[in-house]
Amino acid sequence: MEAPTICKIAGGIATQPSESGETLVKVSLLGQPYWVARLQKVIADNSIHRLRVSALAKPSHRFPKQARDAVCADVLMRVGFRPGACTARGLAFDAFWSALRKLNPRCGVVYYWLGTDVSRAVRAWRNGRVRWSVYHEALRDRHIVDAPWLVDELAELGIDAAFIPIPLVVDNVASPPCMPRDFTVLTYIPDDRPEFYGASSVFEAARHLPSATFHVVGGKGTWVPRELPNLRFHGWQKDMKPFYTNASVVVRMIEHDALGGTVQEGLFFAKHIVYTYPLPFTNTVPFGDAPALIDELTELLTMNERGLLGPNLEGQEYAQTVFDFRTHVESLVAFLEQAGGVVPRRQPNGSCRQLPQ
Repeated sequence: MEAPTICKIAGGIATQPSESGETLVKVSLLGQPYWVARLQKVIADNSIHRLRVSALAKPSHRFPKQARDAVCADVLMRVGFRPGACTARGLAFDAFWSALRKLNPRCGVVYYWLGTDVSRAVRAWRNGRVRWSVYHEALRDRHIVDAPWLVDELAELGIDAAFIPIPLVVDNVASPPCMPRDFTVLTYIPDDRPEFYGASSVFEAARHLPSATFHVVGGKGTWVPRELPNLRFHGWQKDMKPFYTNASVVVRMIEHDALGGTVQEGLFFAKHIVYTYPLPFTNTVPFGDAPALIDELTELLTMNERGLLGPNLEGQEYAQTVFDFRTHVESLVAFLEQAGGVVPRRQPNGSCRQLPQ
């Protein structure tokens, strides 16, 4: 194989031709480990002749190569770490990030905001707890968010962001989907941050609706004040299909969120959704409003008892159209190509602020 050749293109970024002769943009990811790994796989699997993606993970025997890839990358993408944080971890990450950018001054820079990083950045900005030199440098870079409401939240900070959801694969959905005979509620509550995920509201709903069964994934319920016979915990699950299949409704009561994966997956499975944020074909309940959650679930439970609660087919059709995996992959790949100085095959939609109604 020939040694890589360096080509000068728009912006002076170094790129490398692929074996097919097409321009490959080299992308290096660093940030939140789970999301970095997930994005790396999605991009690598779906842009083989367009992007070469690597990840700079925690120190290991592969770290020297990963570091070299980052120094030679056309695009550095920072995933889930807000700039200018005054915490010890924020200071350390920003110091490493600054060193990396000095070693690779010509690369395009992209921030991928995931949700909690946005809420913390807004709170810190309002309180003046931001290292302004780092923050102002980030204003000159490109930014992506995983939900349309995050575009507006970052706009308060002067950051212009594009809405490009993290591509989500949902397989093996039964068609036509069936609804369980017994009314079942599915939700996600990890043990380390239960209140952030509406734990007290879910507990109150389970206490007031003993004829409904509540299934909680992501944790073992160490937070419950007392056990309830209809509130069951299943811990972390790799295969969520049985849980979605056997659910009547998916609840996501969360203090702050991007575009919740359980909401998207629940819609793909044609389930009824109760969510903190307004989405078409879902039911909106404000975070922390336990009475409103109980009222919403009571209405759905009554419909189920009368035999009137069918699958959420309109929601499923909406998810299949709006949360299309290929569309989101193409938008992300095209955005990264553009950040690397390559005119993409199709321009990414960087101005979208709302989901289709």
